[in-house]
Amino acid sequence: MPTPSGWYPDPLHDTQARFFDGRAWTRWTVGMPATPAPVVGGPPPGAAPAAQEGLGWLFLSLNGRANRSTWWLGAIILTVAYTAGMFLLGGLSEGNASSSPIMTSGLILYLVAAVASWMVNGKRWHDRGKSAAWNLIGLIPVVGALWAFIELGFVPGTAGPNAYGEEPS
Repeated sequence: MPTPSGWYPDPLHDTQARFFDGRAWTRWTVGMPATPAPVVGGPPPGAAPAAQEGLGWLFLSLNGRANRSTWWLGAIILTVAYTAGMFLLGGLSEGNASSSPIMTSGLILYLVAAVASWMVNGKRWHDRGKSAAWNLIGLIPVVGALWAFIELGFVPGTAGPNAYGEEPS
């Protein structure tokens, strides 16, 4: 039997309750009630949605959905930050880019950028109604990267709520 819609303890934060709509967790949260029992009905008047904004959410979380403008913002920030970091490391290398500290710093910068990119792209795939595993399409030479760029950057997300949350504003 499916779980009925209602308020349940938030699986991510033990100090609040999150509304389950019968299919998926929504972004609506309230302070944890004294007795965590399901309450049938929608979000109470004035309930604030869970924070799905800011750079922390954009680059460090796979929760929620990101529209095209948010995706473009994240892609531009990541590109500028990664390029600036690589130029800085190149300047610090003093012509010896193969030195161990420079190579290690470059690898760390690359890994941080790759994880942040996975998060930003994953939220955009969620907006398209697809799993973040669709990031792997970029591993197909040329065609995969072009496919991801077109679908993430130019195709609108699904209208209304989907399995990954409410439609982003």
